[in-house]
Amino acid sequence: MQKLGRKIVFFLVLAALVSIPVIGATSETPIYMKNKTYLLQVANQSHYKVQHADVVMLGDSLTFNVQWNELLGRNVANRGIGGDFTSGMLSRLDYVTDLSPYMVFIMAGINDLTSEKVTAEEAFNNYANILNRLQEEQITPAITLTLYVGKEVKNYMTVNQRVQKLNGYLKSYANAHSIPYIDLNKVLAPNGYLLSNYSIDGIHINGDGYQIWGNKVNALIDQVLNTNQQSVPQK
Repeated sequence: MQKLGRKIVFFLVLAALVSIPVIGATSETPIYMKNKTYLLQVANQSHYKVQHADVVMLGDSLTFNVQWNELLGRNVANRGIGGDFTSGMLSRLDYVTDLSPYMVFIMAGINDLTSEKVTAEEAFNNYANILNRLQEEQITPAITLTLYVGKEVKNYMTVNQRVQKLNGYLKSYANAHSIPYIDLNKVLAPNGYLLSNYSIDGIHINGDGYQIWGNKVNALIDQVLNTNQQSVPQK
């Protein structure tokens, strides 16, 4: 049934790419399906030969824009898609779980909140469903709290208020469900907005930003691995 479901999704993606009407499709297209980059990358991922990754990075362009395996020096699969929404990530989660990773890092929400079409509550609901699905499959999820935008972004204060609300929900959920999280805002946006020396445009971060992010990811992976090893009974 899972493979059949993926075939149906793949057909829908291909149909959208070539603009063929899909019989039975609703007139209201999901917001993530309007993103051509999403359609292209999901179609690509259906052909990837990699069968396993120790770690998967799931997210939008912030995740997509760096070679994580080279940054971290680990067996990592990048499942970031530029312009993606939390609903899109939830829809394509099979492409993450099929790799049987022991950890999945999620960075999501900024496209939802800057679009003004998705509320913080709706984004959180999608995010929580992703986290719940990963835990059900015995994969350790790790949240990277949504990054504030910089002053270069129009209405940045309003956007960051939405980001703060979403992050509040995420931190509460993480604490309640024993999910680790990374807060990049403490370093990259200590004043409530993304600092220009870590960003190229007020949203996307530069090499210095990725170095900080990568160091935090590696530290958290080591922490989780050490904890799991200590929890195994000694013979």
